Amino acid sequence: MLTDRGAAMRSWKLKDPRYQQAENGKLEPVDLVASAEGKGLWPLTTVFPDSDFKLPEDARFTLKKKERDSVTYAWKSDKVEVTKKFTLDKDRSIIWLNLKLRNLTEMPLDHRLEVRLFNHEAPGQGKPSFTNPYPRIPMVLCHVNGQTHMRSATAVKGEGSGCTAGGCGMGQGIVNETGEAHWIGAGDRYFLTAVVPTDEPVQRRCELNVLGDSMVKASLMYPQKKLSPGAEQKWNFTIFVGPKNLAALDAIKGPPAVEDVKLHESLEFGWFAVICRPMLWLMGWFHGVVGNWGLSIILLTLVVKLLTFYWTHKS
Repeated sequence: MLTDRGAAMRSWKLKDPRYQQAENGKLEPVDLVASAEGKGLWPLTTVFPDSDFKLPEDARFTLKKKERDSVTYAWKSDKVEVTKKFTLDKDRSIIWLNLKLRNLTEMPLDHRLEVRLFNHEAPGQGKPSFTNPYPRIPMVLCHVNGQTHMRSATAVKGEGSGCTAGGCGMGQGIVNETGEAHWIGAGDRYFLTAVVPTDEPVQRRCELNVLGDSMVKASLMYPQKKLSPGAEQKWNFTIFVGPKNLAALDAIKGPPAVEDVKLHESLEFGWFAVICRPMLWLMGWFHGVVGNWGLSIILLTLVVKLLTFYWTHKS
């Protein structure tokens, strides 16, 4: 699941049999980490640009501690020590990330944290077909200053329209905005990996950009600060990794000052958002009663028919 290169996420395969895709003629679990031929770049990479020290993007971390539900990696230079602890939530699609930077010198050090997510589009992956009219288009996202931005590699380059198989919420061009950045994400219309800071809010910069022709990057950049000799700086994050289940997305909270980080806006409902949420809730309620999604859809259809019977009969 994790790699010592950058202490980042190398793979995240969904074990639920509902989430499978055809590969080489057989069904395989969906892997939410999309990289170029399995060689990286890896999500949850952390770097420190504009700092008095350098942490290489592919720095080799050392495994310091491994427990049943957590793992801790560390990297050290002559100036700093960086520690990343990942803790798995046993009941939800969540990882808790605790990041710590320690100054090993006798001088103050300037530092600026950047957290990165990546998403790669394989050749032909984003093209609709007769058998796959709604393909999984890799994209990156961020929520900043009350607005959710979505970009695919094509959208960053300004090619095509804002409406794709991923929905009509796709903007165009590079995103580079500073303010109340509540989360960044990488995923597609069905799945999402999101990084949600849980520390007290600060002005952060969100950047969505493209690397090469098919790799997109989401960055969450913190303001530059000074770290006193021997001192430590800590950051805490909630990492959501899983299918875009509305209830699961709504359950992700930020710090007390900003509890609702609006992670549900990663779902593209378009103009029908007002009716989509209650319909999804009702279908979920039906599923809880009958235990079958097919029957749940039929029951939901009957309810909609009954509610619109007067107008359809009159017309």
